[in-house]
Amino acid sequence: FSGCNGPELEPFQDRHIVSLAGTFTTESPDEINFPVKVLFAIDCSLSMGDEVDGTVVGSDPYFLRIEAVRNFIDTYNSNENTSFEIMLWNNDVFERTRTIDGRGGFTKDPDELNRVLDLARNDTMTDYLGTLDAIHTDIQRDINNSDEESLIRSKYVVIFLSDGMSNVQGGSQPNADIWNSVSEIYDMAEAYGVGGFNFHTILLLGMFGDTQSGQEARAYAENTLQGMADRGNGQFRLFETAESIDFVSIVDMRLTVEYKIKYLVAYNTNVKAGIDRVWVDTDGDGLIDIDEANYGTDPY
Repeated sequence: FSGCNGPELEPFQDRHIVSLAGTFTTESPDEINFPVKVLFAIDCSLSMGDEVDGTVVGSDPYFLRIEAVRNFIDTYNSNENTSFEIMLWNNDVFERTRTIDGRGGFTKDPDELNRVLDLARNDTMTDYLGTLDAIHTDIQRDINNSDEESLIRSKYVVIFLSDGMSNVQGGSQPNADIWNSVSEIYDMAEAYGVGGFNFHTILLLGMFGDTQSGQEARAYAENTLQGMADRGNGQFRLFETAESIDFVSIVDMRLTVEYKIKYLVAYNTNVKAGIDRVWVDTDGDGLIDIDEANYGTDPY
């Protein structure tokens, strides 16, 4: 308007919502490895089996839990992506599978796996905390020896089997300490970015009597192992008898991989950035429409 002393009008620009569509393509799963590493931590305390007055007693005096481990390994060891660690524990971890460097770890070697399974024996007490510390050490060492690309496709599965409460030097270990140890293992695996982690717990029944004290002990053991599974992204299971132990039917060996888009770059070929505005370039030839008009060329 003539005579108006107001500021110049701001240039007007149309704004539109743009939608993008396309295909997200991953590498073929047949061409990459998805390692699954299973660690068995098997209770071999005296309550599992002993001879009293000439009679064999205990939750599993004939080591059927060991045969269940052997059956699981025989089922899955033919898969090139699977490996196993076996820890036999009571008052401490008295035997475990070893890698080529002689330290505890995962292996596919049938001779090494069978060597450990053949050394199973029942003796002394039930040290949950010491065993959890050994699990933490061996998994962290394995993670440290793995490259980042392999880790994001790796799944760790811990199977912790016991037949009762922790019992070291005549006393039980606090649940808070046990649960915290499992949380630390899980948090460590998460911090390193492993593809999957599950800490499953199993209570083998048989040593809990029908008395009030026996049922209280069972409830306490169930609570301990359930809390461990909850903190380790796992499941808690009960086996009534050693004959019923079957790891194949309860352990999920699959790995679910989530792909995330980290970067998305979109470029509009119909505009060109200016100093104070965005200039329209309808035909996307690099010459903005206003210059096309000045040169007498076709903006379309």
